Formats: sequence, structure tokens, C-alpha cells
Amino acid sequence: MTSSVYCLVSSKGLEMIQAEQSLQLQASALYLPKIMISFQHEIKSESDKQFLDLLERVFPEWKKSKIELQQLTGGITNMLLLATCASRFKKEHALIRTYGKGTDMIIDRDREFVSQLLLNNLGLAPQIFSRFGNGLVYGYLEGRSLTPEELSDPTLYPLIAQRLGQWHNIIDKDEIENALVKLKSFTNAHGASQKFSADIWQLLEAWINILPPIKELEKSCLDNKDILQDTHDTSDLQAIFRKELEWIKSQISNKSPTVTCHCDLLSGNVILRGTPTSSKLPTIENNPILFIDYEYVLPGPRAFDIANHLIEWQGFECDQSRILDISQDNPILRSWVRSYFSASADKQVDEADVSQLIDEISLFFGLPGFYWGIWAGIQSKISLIEFDYSEYCALRLQEYWTWKREYLTNL
Repeated sequence: MTSSVYCLVSSKGLEMIQAEQSLQLQASALYLPKIMISFQHEIKSESDKQFLDLLERVFPEWKKSKIELQQLTGGITNMLLLATCASRFKKEHALIRTYGKGTDMIIDRDREFVSQLLLNNLGLAPQIFSRFGNGLVYGYLEGRSLTPEELSDPTLYPLIAQRLGQWHNIIDKDEIENALVKLKSFTNAHGASQKFSADIWQLLEAWINILPPIKELEKSCLDNKDILQDTHDTSDLQAIFRKELEWIKSQISNKSPTVTCHCDLLSGNVILRGTPTSSKLPTIENNPILFIDYEYVLPGPRAFDIANHLIEWQGFECDQSRILDISQDNPILRSWVRSYFSASADKQVDEADVSQLIDEISLFFGLPGFYWGIWAGIQSKISLIEFDYSEYCALRLQEYWTWKREYLTNL
């Protein structure tokens, strides 16, 4: 393998950061840190100009008069636009993601950027064209997002499982971490803050440290006081959840291998390119499923990433009747796990491997509710998007309490 470089090039072309990576391709992105796009829920004439000016910087060959902007839906923290420039012979596309207010408090944008560069080199993510002050301009993947109901479709879930198995198998977390350290050194030298959670456990600690008072969350803790690790004061949410996190780590932190996790495989982040033509699982090269949105990519237990995805079968409405029963005799789950292992062509999978991973998933099935409950609690105070984060926070935390009760019963 040959060494290559990823670089950030400033608007004047003077600043560059380099990081050695064992990859064959070269990734680069125009760096425009002084360009800030006003975050709005809908594009308007005044915001159109901001986006068109940005696109003119990134794609000098595009003519403003030929650019069309379309607002896309699906996320609950960002604004996403599809830009299309039509010429006589073809249409070119790019996506513009503008970050929601306050999201830098919970998302490491340097990590997101580095992760997507590496994923692009592996053929797992679209190219980044530019990083601006509060967002990215990057390539558009032809295809469509799945619906929550489709995550359990018997023709699709094996493809999703296989793709996730590939992620966990081939993405070298150390490559991302080494590049991130160098990028942090660069951004820190230019006045940016040095925020760096090395894994999901450190990220949760950081989130708990900024968790605000939330009455729905206080009620959730009071309703489950009998299983709290700290019952001294149910209104001190940070103290309560620090103790809960300590307990979780003591029980399961070493029970599943650490891999590069996507951490946000809800239906909207699963893209289907084309239509599956056979019920037989294809080779990974012919798998029509890809994952998008890399804001939460982070080292973590593989079973957390799998559990998190399986729980997303319920959708934003938290319809738990859609979630798989995590048991050894569930044929759908066993099929899902076999498909996950199929991404490793050099590994012969037997039923003992399948059973082992199901045990791991069961252990981590409460962590997604804890993770997204804390996340939603923070969002309830910082987000401008019309979404009931407080209610969502309580719903997701209840998943954790339910899992914990069952776990304690089975000890």
C-alpha cells in the first residue's frame, strides 16, 4: 500500500495540513472557515444568495443562473440542500449541509470531516468538496433513503447487515485517530477549540457534563428511583447519569470488540442504490446499500452499533412493536447476524459465532436509549428545530430503564 495525503486548503491556498494514511487515494477539500451560512428551517431568497455565493467559490465553473436549490428532509439537527447545476450535456449535483445551532457542543466536526475523507477513500462515502465555517459541501449519492418499515424488509435487512459488517471489518480506527490528532493540532493553532472524545464512553461523559435540567428527565429518574445507582437527589441529573454511566461501563464496556461505529444508522441514513435483483446475498462489491451522515462516527463496541441500528426499526415515533426480540431462537436475528458476518470473506462462520454476537447485542441493548436520551436532553435546550426533544428524551431513556430492570433480574 502506498502512503497518501489528505489536506485542507484554505481559501487563499496557503494553509495545508497533511497526515500520513495507508490509503491509495488522495482526498482534499477547499477550506473556507470564514464563510458562515445563516441557519434557517426553510430556504428563502436571502439565503439563496448565501448558498449560491458558496457554490461559486467551490465550483467556479458553475453558473449561478443554472443552479437550482432543493431543500431535503430527513434530519432533525441540520439543514440539507441539494444543489443541481444543469449544462447542455449533463446535470451535476452536490449537497450542502448547514449545521444546526449549538450542535458543535455535541458533535466533533473535525472528527466528522476526517472520518468522511477516510470513508471516501474506501469507497464508502461521497467526496467532500469543501468545508466551510458551519457546514460541508459534498457529493450526492444517487438512490433513496429507506423508511423505518423497510429496515426489517427481508430483502433489505441482510444487505444492511452485510454493509455494517464491512464497516466494522475494514475501517481502521487508528487511521482516523492519527489523522484527527494532526487536524486538531492545525485547528487549535488557528484558534479553534480542542475538543476530542476518543471513544463513545468519553463522548457520553462529555455530554453528561452539559446535560441541563429537564423536568421530563427528572420524572423519568423519579419513576425509576428503585434501580438508580445514585438516589441521593433525583433532580441532580448530571450526578445521576455519571453514576449510571460508571455502572454501565463496569458491566459491559469490555464485552464487545471496539470498532469504528457509525452510531446513527436510522432509516434516513441508509441509502438504497437501485433495486435488489435477487433474494441471494450478493458479494460486498455488488451490495446496493450505502450509509450516509457521519457526524457521530466514533470508536465503540460493535454490539452497540448493531443494537443502535436494530432499535431504529421503531422509527422516530418509538413504536417498540417493530423492534426485534433479541433472543437466540429468533430466526430473523440469526439471519441478520449471519449476513453481518458474510462481509468477511476469509471467515467461516458457525452457529457458535452467531450465538456469541447475539449475546453481545443483548448486553448492549440498553445503551442506545441511554445515549440518545442524553443527546435529546441537550438538544431540548439548544435546538431551534421544531421537534419535541424533551418527550423524545424521556422515551429513549425508558428503553434504558427497561433493559436495566431485565438485566438486574437476570444477574
